[in-house]
Amino acid sequence: MADNFTQLARRAIIEYAQTSTAVNIDAANIASDYLQKKAGVYVTLFKPNGEIRAIMGSPRPVKSNLIEEIIFTAITAAFFDKQFKPLRKNEIDELKIRIDIITSSFPYSQLQDKSQTNKYGVLIESLDGKTAILLPLMYSGSLEDAINIVTRKARINTKIDKYKIILFTTEIHQE
Repeated sequence: MADNFTQLARRAIIEYAQTSTAVNIDAANIASDYLQKKAGVYVTLFKPNGEIRAIMGSPRPVKSNLIEEIIFTAITAAFFDKQFKPLRKNEIDELKIRIDIITSSFPYSQLQDKSQTNKYGVLIESLDGKTAILLPLMYSGSLEDAINIVTRKARINTKIDKYKIILFTTEIHQE
């Protein structure tokens, strides 16, 4: 079921597809706490069969508030994800949208219970700028498996590169 955040993302995608401009924020219709809050956001677009159609985001905020972050990230995922072709207008209605809002993060070394499965997202960052991320619930297997996946994805050599592993939780909104 869609909520206000997924509806906002869909509206942003539709408006951008029609006008090539971002949705105008109508502050009167948005709770002020969302205009004050900042958070990293990921938007994942799914095909009707459940396959990922596009995914974009940032673990840290790049816009001045959560609403702008969702609008920007939804448009970026739909039309500027270099892993996929830009979304076509005829695909929009059938897409399912998932929004992950980063709620907390901490170094992997601080994790007490390493038996957790996919409760946490995993971010790896090397000192020379290589990064990769897996969102919560988007992988199966152990946390160690997820760490191995992001390490390979970022092309980090754990014997040579200096890197850090960050775990994070998200508030998930999805249709």
